Amino acid sequence: MKSGPLDVSDDQFRSLYDGVLHEAQDIVNDHSEQGENDLVPIGRIFPHGLSDLSFMTYNKASRILGYLEKDADPKKIESELFDLINYAAFSVTWLRLEFGRSPDGS
Repeated sequence: MKSGPLDVSDDQFRSLYDGVLHEAQDIVNDHSEQGENDLVPIGRIFPHGLSDLSFMTYNKASRILGYLEKDADPKKIESELFDLINYAAFSVTWLRLEFGRSPDGS
């Protein structure tokens, strides 16, 4: 798969980056609205907390690397990357809650 320097301005990149973050949040919101996130409490989904979440991020990253090696459909890679973004955000949230920090980091 082709990868290399991009010929875009920092402003263009930042605008696209912001859009990607909103899209990742929309994915979680869509799952919540469909009731998928209400089936099992999050503490039961990840009974080992950050360890479980770390394994999920590792698995997603490993799958992405495998797709890149096989020149897979970019849509598959994008889907895995969105999962990775969301698992990373879940991990930061879990970390903050576990150590008594508010979700906004204070």
